[in-house]
Amino acid sequence: MGKFRALVSDIDGTLVTLPIDWDKLRSKVRETLGINDHLRPLALRLVQVCKDPMLRKKAFQIVEEEEVRASLYTPSTPLITSFLRKLKFQGIKLGVVTLHSSKSTSIILSKLKLIDVVDCVVTRDYSVSRLEQLRKMLHVLKVHPHETVFVGDTIYDVEAGKSLGCFTVIIRNPRYRVESADMYFDHLIEVYELFTL
Repeated sequence: MGKFRALVSDIDGTLVTLPIDWDKLRSKVRETLGINDHLRPLALRLVQVCKDPMLRKKAFQIVEEEEVRASLYTPSTPLITSFLRKLKFQGIKLGVVTLHSSKSTSIILSKLKLIDVVDCVVTRDYSVSRLEQLRKMLHVLKVHPHETVFVGDTIYDVEAGKSLGCFTVIIRNPRYRVESADMYFDHLIEVYELFTL
């Protein structure tokens, strides 16, 4: 076995790209809450700026409805499914962290045929902090950060992964540039080369 024992990935923008207009969704949430906040990252900012539990619940319901709607259109990704099954067969532990709800995450993983492949899933229902999600994941998988490849697509992913000491990979997005990752790829399956070292 190589240097890395675990692969942990975000969902949207890494495993799959979902048809969610995040700017439109943020606008709808801002309107519902009557606030003028950038809401980035959405789940974390909702918790930080919305102190009224009933309003926060309503906002998260709006977000979850959109996530569930989009998850029903999860595209088939046989190459990614095959790649992750291959890693699992090689003894690599697999985890998913996401700021999506457990409900939408289950739909996505089912459509990707990954329910039986992934060892652990940590959603925003556990925490809206990517750092806390990763800590939980490492604990459950019983791996050290330096043994873990963490794949994401945002600066928040880089910050969380690097602060814990994970080898942090960013999947490039043509809409924005993310700095300071350990490595950059265009597609998740390219990460396989890290497990052959």
